[in-house]
Amino acid sequence: MAAGSSTQECASCFDAAPLSPLCASSAHGLCVECCWRCCESSLGEGLVPACPFKDQKCGAVSKRRALTALDAAQLPPSQRETFASKLDEVYLGAERARRGAVQCIGKGCEEWYVPSVPH
Repeated sequence: MAAGSSTQECASCFDAAPLSPLCASSAHGLCVECCWRCCESSLGEGLVPACPFKDQKCGAVSKRRALTALDAAQLPPSQRETFASKLDEVYLGAERARRGAVQCIGKGCEEWYVPSVPH
């Protein structure tokens, strides 16, 4: 543990550990393991990670915080690269959806565009 860091109770597993803030709320911190487990689970489903405490209504986790969780998980380099790539893909997809982008329907085309008239 780093000098000056303190332990608190994880709001998920209830272990005493240094907390890693996943969402904007400081009212419920998660330990590094639970923080990464939350992100890993969402990424496995192709979703942007979100605060696991639905009743708190914190919503989606920022990409910066998800990357912090990934770094704190201290995964082997090949696993880290796989998850970092998945993170980029998931957040890019979310941004495209937010803008109303659609994928070109041309055979083999992987381009995206925002139609002038939303569907």
